[in-house]
Parts: sequence; C-alpha cells; structure tokens
Amino acid sequence: MAIMSIRVSFYRDRKKNWRWRASRIRNGKVMADSAEGYRRPGECIRAAEILFAANPDVEFQFPSGPARATK
Repeated sequence: MAIMSIRVSFYRDRKKNWRWRASRIRNGKVMADSAEGYRRPGECIRAAEILFAANPDVEFQFPSGPARATK
C-alpha cells in the first residue's frame, strides 16, 4: 500500500479554538479533521502529530505558511 502525501492545516474556529484539517496534497480533498477544538495551539499540533506519526510524508501548514515535518 502506498503512503499518500498529506497536508495538515491548523486554523482557529469561530470560538477561537484551534483545529486541524488533513487533506491530500495531490487533489486537496479533505480526508479528516479534528472532532474537537483545542485551547492551545500546541495541544492541537500534538494531536495531529500523534495521529499522522506513521506517515513520513506529512506537511504541517501553520497560519504563517508551510513547514515540512522532520521525521
């Protein structure tokens, strides 16, 4: 099974909580998103890192721009 390239974006919702959204880099389709909002950005980032730890080709995109995961 091939590992697909995934972009994980972080954003703030209407309640000012942090959330993540994972989409395929190739076509931009959303594959998954956080089911809950996080008060701190670090908690949101850590949750996404745990979830996508098995995929070596994950790009984390923060509000200031893309940052490549270092695995």
